[in-house]
Amino acid sequence: MKKPIFKTTVFVLTTLLILASIPFTAFAAAWDGTTVADSFESGSGTESDPYIIKTGEQLAYLANFVNDGGSTSGKYYALGANIDLGGQEAPQIGTDSKSFAGVFDGQGYTISNFKITKPSASGGTKAGLFAQAKNCEIKNLNIVGATVDVNAASVWVAIIAGHLEAGKMTACTIDQTSSIKGPSSVGAFAGRSINSAIEYCVNKAPVSACYGTSTILAGGIAGFLNSGGSIKYCANFGAVTATRPSGSTTNQVAAGGITGYQSGGEVSNCYNAGKITGTQELSHTSTGTGGIVGRFHADKCTVQNCYNTGDISGKDTDYTGTIIGYADKKDCVLKDCGALNHATYGLLGAKSTNTTENFTTVELSTLNNLTAVITNIISENTFSSVTFSYPTLVSYTPGTILLRNGVDVTDIASFEINGFTLPIKNSESDVTVQLLIPYTTASGTEYNNYVYFVKKVSDTYSVHYQNELQNLLGFVGVAIRLNSELGQGLRFKSSINKQIRDSSDYNVVEYGTLAKCADNTNSLLYITNASDSTKKIGKGLAYDATHNFEFAQVGNDIHFTSVLINISSENYKTNYQFRSYCIIEADGQEYIIYGRIIEKNIYDVAQNIYNDTEYFNSLTPEAKHYVLAILG
Repeated sequence: MKKPIFKTTVFVLTTLLILASIPFTAFAAAWDGTTVADSFESGSGTESDPYIIKTGEQLAYLANFVNDGGSTSGKYYALGANIDLGGQEAPQIGTDSKSFAGVFDGQGYTISNFKITKPSASGGTKAGLFAQAKNCEIKNLNIVGATVDVNAASVWVAIIAGHLEAGKMTACTIDQTSSIKGPSSVGAFAGRSINSAIEYCVNKAPVSACYGTSTILAGGIAGFLNSGGSIKYCANFGAVTATRPSGSTTNQVAAGGITGYQSGGEVSNCYNAGKITGTQELSHTSTGTGGIVGRFHADKCTVQNCYNTGDISGKDTDYTGTIIGYADKKDCVLKDCGALNHATYGLLGAKSTNTTENFTTVELSTLNNLTAVITNIISENTFSSVTFSYPTLVSYTPGTILLRNGVDVTDIASFEINGFTLPIKNSESDVTVQLLIPYTTASGTEYNNYVYFVKKVSDTYSVHYQNELQNLLGFVGVAIRLNSELGQGLRFKSSINKQIRDSSDYNVVEYGTLAKCADNTNSLLYITNASDSTKKIGKGLAYDATHNFEFAQVGNDIHFTSVLINISSENYKTNYQFRSYCIIEADGQEYIIYGRIIEKNIYDVAQNIYNDTEYFNSLTPEAKHYVLAILG
């Protein structure tokens, strides 16, 4: 016979212990520039459970790990909050000999207020937030208020990746309060991009290569792009300048709105609106100033579907163009590009020897229509600010939590007197936003859960508050499950308001429990009735259109339960996370509503039972033996 060992006291103790694990972070203090964490916020480094970074201290921990030779290959990292680096020297990730090789997902968060004034290592040649990034992916990262000013010979410099090799950078932005200066190859997103892809990125910061004594290359996106690389669907609004400093004898000075120097590869569906300035006092053999590419120097390069509205200022007409400053190689694809008519410069510098197809000067209104297509595609990978009003009689309370599609996004919301503003991914539709307002009870903090559905119509979001779904899901408790056949287990019991199943406005598609192993996802054991084991997630289904697994009905609530079974002795102290969920269909669209995350291990539950002497003594001998076996 299956016997649950359960008691209200256990519920209360469990609830109090779990409150600390609910994702909540107030605006974090700025980093002091020296403190280094001894671990990440959470996570195991897998795709489904990445290492979460929420502070400057944790970012410094990643930098130290990589720079000391730690391997990030195959590992996943994600920001879980905005990070203010306090105006300090940034903890650069990677050196000339040590590379970041994992996946870094900014998740739309911002790293702000930092400076970089030197290479990542003594005598090194790379500088950037990721000084050396190889075989990696960097995405969804926003930069605000970064000042990069590196005056050292032959250093590849960028705000995000000084050297990006065999990697990918996607959907990143740099704002206009940032700036970058350096020698050699200088770009907003990559100083040198080698065999890498940069896509859907937007730069608004000024870029300047001004200290070099040899190669001086500046690009709004990348300083240098090689034959195996590509830049697609990117836009630059920052001024780009390449200046040969006094005393330098270099002939290689190039500035471009997208890339300063293109040695092969592809630039497509990009546009520049920033002013491009190049100077050259000596021979012009390796120079170029262009709205898209400064110097185009390799066989079989590609530049197509690119547009420039920015002003151009070069040394002379031979090596300055509103699209490309100088192109001198063969078998190159130069087509379907346009720029505003310029009184001094043509589309290509006069010394360029390539033929072109459909290179045109056009009116601003026509050009705006062409760039709007690129802008819309880029924006699908960025965020829009959506405004929400508080429900009647509700106001902001310290400790409020915001969930967007179940993910805590408290840190990136702006709270006002009458409502709040929250970034929503432009590529998302049918978004569920949950506003969790804390209140105090005799047993601790609880949360009122208010639900919004956000619909996307064309390019506009509309917000619909769902009054009937307030506090739809509840947490009832966690207990030990005794089963002689299946072994030790944890039972997670939730509740759902019964009236929602009878509502004519909503169709309940399913509800149930999600669970995962918080400490080690590789040791996850499935929940009874699990039907979805992908990404180390077990789903204990309680209800769908054809099955009803009600555990009990209490007032207007239906209690449902799922059991994590066969927990082995080596996992008695392993934490498991449980979360109830409900899929609601409204107006033909499906939305997912989540309960709060409850984290527990079977050892702690057994310890609570054992400490409650009166309750423990009331158990059967079999149940007592079971509890004591867990406690060892």
